[in-house]
Amino acid sequence: MKTTLILNITLISTLSCNTESRNTEEISSDLPIQQPIEVIYTPEFTTVTSKKEQKEPPIDFLQYISKDIQWYYSGEVILYVDYKEKGNESGDAKILLLYKDGTDKYCELVRKRFPQAPNYPFALASPRLLKEDSTMLKDFDMYAFYLDKQYLEKVIESAEGGPITSYYPIYPCEYILYERKAGTEKWLEVGSKRFEDEASDTWWTPVSSDFAKQKIQEGNKKH
Repeated sequence: MKTTLILNITLISTLSCNTESRNTEEISSDLPIQQPIEVIYTPEFTTVTSKKEQKEPPIDFLQYISKDIQWYYSGEVILYVDYKEKGNESGDAKILLLYKDGTDKYCELVRKRFPQAPNYPFALASPRLLKEDSTMLKDFDMYAFYLDKQYLEKVIESAEGGPITSYYPIYPCEYILYERKAGTEKWLEVGSKRFEDEASDTWWTPVSSDFAKQKIQEGNKKH
């Protein structure tokens, strides 16, 4: 996975509802309000058909998460498990966190908790999930989009401070989707998805997948 800079909350990007948190420009005070999007869901992956087929992942993802964290104004949070980091010799994963009572509810909670930062409360809230607010992780449904090391290619890239090593998908590749429900500590396989090329790969950025959009919509409708 490509190495990125840790979020600096003193320099925040100008974000639309679905813009990443890793840029470093000042936030505009006039941010658009995200409107609900109706999603028609078409299953895009092969599901596990029985509990007997539900396998646990090769690693406990939360033991290998990096310091990088990605957040969205619409309430989604992404954690990263980088291949070859922290002793991870298994593969690469992006973990989508969705608050158990819906992303809309999470947005409401975050804005109430950080009224001093009305334009960028998530820049303050998200990093705390890996530190002082780590107990809150139990309140999120988690979905790990996992790519085994056999589908990863090593790439040496230029960067400030010297070359860095990144890992990118080799196509065709197959992701495995693992789920950890809020209030539990066990990851279980729920399905898989094969992609033939980069252009069709919607799982490299989890929030762009139909699966994620459907889960977000379902969560907000329940509450």
